[in-house]
Amino acid sequence: MLSSNAWLRDWRILKRFVVRKLGIIPTKRESLLDLYRLTQWNHKYDVDNLKRAMHFIREFEHKVVACRCADDLLARAAS
Repeated sequence: MLSSNAWLRDWRILKRFVVRKLGIIPTKRESLLDLYRLTQWNHKYDVDNLKRAMHFIREFEHKVVACRCADDLLARAAS
């Protein structure tokens, strides 16, 4: 399970939106309203979706590895 910071996800969402708007990456049409909705969903993710996902996998909790960044994952793989 990878759990990144909500503000970092916001930055990535905004960066992707700008790149798409500049036409660097061809993609579907997005509006500022779409960007707003996605950032709102992003901030509810940890409270709502992640909590529900953890509920589904609770019987496998002993197998779950929680990582906040790629370095955490690499450190786990090396040990």
